[in-house]
Amino acid sequence: MNKTRRSLLASVLAAAFTLTVTVGTALAAELMGTIKTIDVDAKKIVVTEKDTDKDVEVTVTDETEWVTKKKTSKIDLTKVKKGQMVLVTHEDAKASKIELKKNVPKKEIK
Repeated sequence: MNKTRRSLLASVLAAAFTLTVTVGTALAAELMGTIKTIDVDAKKIVVTEKDTDKDVEVTVTDETEWVTKKKTSKIDLTKVKKGQMVLVTHEDAKASKIELKKNVPKKEIK
């Protein structure tokens, strides 16, 4: 009987964890676009949405991940550049992850 309870408890906990992860992921929105402005002091970027050309202000935190082809690290806004194509995962305009999709050619950086 004790073994059955442990098995049931493990199953319930696994189901609860799966539900939490699924619901948490479902609540996050994604924004694909080009970085228009960067405010390092306010920890904000403005991304022009790809399909609508709408400007969306997004706040970054110390926990926001910056994902490139080479690595994933905490974001450093001083290294982010205008014109970069990004995919922003956010909830209520607070970014949890910003993935670099296309870098700006060096000759275009101003």
